[in-house]
Amino acid sequence: MIDIESYFDNPNTSAQKQYETVRAIIVDKLSTEEAARKFNYSVNSVYALLRDVRSGKLDLFPAQRTKGPKTRRTPAHIRELVIKYRKQSLSCADISQRLTREGYKISERTIENIVADAHLPKLYYGEVYWSAA
Repeated sequence: MIDIESYFDNPNTSAQKQYETVRAIIVDKLSTEEAARKFNYSVNSVYALLRDVRSGKLDLFPAQRTKGPKTRRTPAHIRELVIKYRKQSLSCADISQRLTREGYKISERTIENIVADAHLPKLYYGEVYWSAA
């Protein structure tokens, strides 16, 4: 079981330590010297911390970073092949098989993403995609 008081008095991360230091000064009305001693900062570091928080340079609650890749990682030439094959009315499964035969390992889900990013319509059973080009 976690000791909640110890959790707040002995922060684990630097971000939590900064937050608890500022909170102790603002909410608990500790002096900068007391807060510095309690959280193992120099007094000058506490003043710098307060300055950065007040100026907006330091955000005590930064936005959470999203996990995973920010952009698609499939090489451009493979994306072009996928689009070319889709315009030939091949399904995602067919495109995947053809690219595998050509030596490219690519999942059907990745092909679906490429087709969606290119704003190509979905193929339905027996339907043929006709390109304006």
